[in-house]
Amino acid sequence: MPYKKSDSPYWYASYVDARGKRIRRSTGTTDRREAAALEGKWRAEVHQQKKWGASPRYTFEELISKYLAATTSKKSTERDAYAIQALRPYFAGLAIADITGEQVADYKQARLQEVAVGTLIKEMITFSAAINHAKKEWDWRLPNPIAGRIPAQPKGRIRWITPDQAARLVDAARQNKRAPHLADMMLLALHAGLRHRELLNLTWNRVDLEQHLIYLDADDQKNEDVSAVPLNRIATAALRARCGIHKTHVFSYQGKPIFSAKKSFRSACRAAGIDDFTPHDLRHTCASWMVQRGVPLTAVKEVLRHKSIQTTLRYAHLAPENARAAVAALDWPNPEQPESKRA
Repeated sequence: MPYKKSDSPYWYASYVDARGKRIRRSTGTTDRREAAALEGKWRAEVHQQKKWGASPRYTFEELISKYLAATTSKKSTERDAYAIQALRPYFAGLAIADITGEQVADYKQARLQEVAVGTLIKEMITFSAAINHAKKEWDWRLPNPIAGRIPAQPKGRIRWITPDQAARLVDAARQNKRAPHLADMMLLALHAGLRHRELLNLTWNRVDLEQHLIYLDADDQKNEDVSAVPLNRIATAALRARCGIHKTHVFSYQGKPIFSAKKSFRSACRAAGIDDFTPHDLRHTCASWMVQRGVPLTAVKEVLRHKSIQTTLRYAHLAPENARAAVAALDWPNPEQPESKRA
């Protein structure tokens, strides 16, 4: 019979599945009769599975818990866990086979009121990957209600600031006494192109101040390659300013490694009068400055550690002089050249 929990308005069902496991799940309704009907339906499905070998009806919780346990070695495990936390309020208690396109659409609409489309895409990819993993590795017979419903990835956003704006931003960061690490973190991002997560995870055993290099292993960076990041004079000075503050981590606060600097970063942006700017945009700014100063795109690719030159080409429009030089080569004969010199 359905029962209630003290912390929930909904009725819960309890029954033993075809594998002999006790299942306790929310019916999602406050109506006792409706809850009893649902419990009866689920018990009937178990009977069909036992008697006629019907496929088990795996729930969202069963899928997710087993998937996370099986993929602990993945680099994205932490990110997957965050995505699943966002999915849980919408799909907890549901059998995967019962999730409809309408429910997926409702979830998408609700989430887009709270997060950017990129975050929604990551959540849906995680859910779809868990289903596909279960089908491939455990032979679970499951539909994939997410497949074909993931929004298209938005075009890459490139936001950069001028050197004068960057100077204002770094100065604002230096005024923030609650984040004494922030200014040096910004300088290292602006002059070495490190990602926000790479900065937070940076340890002193990766830093070679004598050779002016930072060494990153496959686990340290997004492209999963081994790289050496060159440091200019300003980036090296920012690192030297951090020496002796923490034994292992370059960036710390009150003796502990930092897990996020986004809140203090937003405060510095407000103080500097810079809108619509994120920590990752410091990396965009680094790339933009190099291109604007004539650095070849192939060299920019190496500094930023892009896997493909296609990613670097997003900054090509910032070097119009290259295009001017190309079309200037077609100026023959030169209309401004005297006729006597054209022969």
